[in-house]
Amino acid sequence: PQYPTPNTQPPMLLSLPLLLAALLSPPPAGTARIQGKILHPAGKVVTVQLGRQKPVEAPVDAAGRFTLTVPVKEAGAATLETGDEYTPLWLAPGDDLTVSLDAEKFDETVKYTGIGARVNNYLAAEMLGSETLNARTEKAWDRAPAAFAAFADSVQAVQKQALNAALGTKPTPAETAFRTWKEREQAYELAARRLRYGTQHNVPATDAYYGFVSNPATPLDNPAALASEAYQGYVPAALAYYAQTAGAPPATSPLEMAVLRQAARRLSGPVREAVVPRLLQEGVMYAPLAIADSVQRYALSRLTLPVGLRKQVEESWAARQRTAPGLPAPDLHAVDTDGKAFEWASVRGKVVYLDFWASWCGPCIDQMPAAQKLHAALYDRAADVVFLNVSVDGNAANWRKAMTKHNVEGRNLHSAGDWESSALRAYGISSIPRYLIIGPDGRIVNGDAPRPSDGAEEAIRAALAAKK
Repeated sequence: PQYPTPNTQPPMLLSLPLLLAALLSPPPAGTARIQGKILHPAGKVVTVQLGRQKPVEAPVDAAGRFTLTVPVKEAGAATLETGDEYTPLWLAPGDDLTVSLDAEKFDETVKYTGIGARVNNYLAAEMLGSETLNARTEKAWDRAPAAFAAFADSVQAVQKQALNAALGTKPTPAETAFRTWKEREQAYELAARRLRYGTQHNVPATDAYYGFVSNPATPLDNPAALASEAYQGYVPAALAYYAQTAGAPPATSPLEMAVLRQAARRLSGPVREAVVPRLLQEGVMYAPLAIADSVQRYALSRLTLPVGLRKQVEESWAARQRTAPGLPAPDLHAVDTDGKAFEWASVRGKVVYLDFWASWCGPCIDQMPAAQKLHAALYDRAADVVFLNVSVDGNAANWRKAMTKHNVEGRNLHSAGDWESSALRAYGISSIPRYLIIGPDGRIVNGDAPRPSDGAEEAIRAALAAKK
C-alpha cells in the first residue's frame, strides 16, 4: 500500500454544523433526495431507478445509513432496491424523503417521512397488501362472470377509498398528479384483470361483461402510458380479446398470429414499436414450436420490420430450433455435485426429464413440490427414467443450499452463469423453468415439455411407451 507523504493534506471533513446544514437544506432544483436507515441491511448499496433513467446508487454504511439524490425532471414512478428486495416509489422534483425499514421484514416496515411521504406511504401499504389481493383474486377466479366483475369493481372502489384517505382533502399539486397517475394505473389493472378472466373462461363477447373495453379511461393505443406496468399488462390482454372476438379459430390461425394482426391494425407509432417486438419475442421463443414457426414466418413475410428486429426474430427462431424434436440433445456443459462433467452417454437408454432452474427463480421453486409428486408417481418406472436438474445459479453455494432446502430429487447438475450459463446458451433458452424430454437414443422428444404440475407424468409415460 502507498501511504501519504508528510506534506500530503488529509481528506477534508465537514464539521458537524456544516454536515447538518447540508442535510437540512432542500435538495437541488430538479432533484429528489432520499435518505434513511436500514436495520439488518442485506445489501451494500441502495439503488433508485426513476422510469428509464440510469439508476442512482448510494453505499449503505456500517450503521445502515444512506443518502442519494435522484435527477427528477418530472414526477414519475420509480423503485428503491437493496439486497434482493424492492419497494415502489413516486418521485417529484423537490421531494425530500427519509425512509426507515428493517430488511428482515422489508414490506412490513417501510415507512417514510418528509416531502412526498404521504404518496410513498400509500405505495408501501399497497405493496404490502398485494399478496392478499392476489390470493383473493385467485379465489374469485372460479366465480360466475357477473360475480367476478362485481369483485373486480369492488377492488377498484376500495383502492380509490384508500387513495383518498392517504392524500386527504387538501392534496398538494404533486399529490394530485400522483392521484391522476394512480387512478389510471388502477383502471388498466382492473380492465386487464377482467379481460384475462373473460378470455380464459370464454365469456361471450357482450356489453354485459365487456362494456368496460370502450372505457375512455383505458385507451388501447396510449403512448403516454408506455412506461406504465399496468398498461403493459393490459395491451396484450386487450389484443387477445380482439383477436378472439374477430372469429379466427385457433385451429386454423394460432392465437399468437391473430394477436399480431390486431396489434398491426390497432396500434400505431411508439406503442406499436414497443409492443410488436414483445409479441414476436413471446411468440417465437415461448409458443409451441409449430406455432412459433408460423409466427416467425408471418412476421418475416408480412410485417415491415426494422433491420434490428428482423435480425432478432431470425436469431430467436434459430435458437428455438436447437430444441426441435428429433435433434440430438446439445451438450450440457454442466458438472455434478462432485465436480465431474456430465456426459449424455451416462444416461443413454433411459428417458430423461430435463429441468433448467435456479435458486432465484420463483416459478422454478414453485414447481418443486409438484416435482416430488412426479417422482413418486413414476416410482414404478424409476429404472427407466432420469430426472436431470440443471441449476444455472451464478453462485454454487446458492445452488447447493436450494437443492437441500427444496429436496431436489434426481441427478443434480450445475452450469454457472445465471442467464449467461453455457447450458442455457447451448439450448437457446431465455426463460426458466424450462423442461425437455430426451429419448433413450439421446434425441429430443419434446423441447417444450409440460411442467411437473401440468401434465409431465403423461408426457414422460408416452415417451416410455415409444421406447418399446
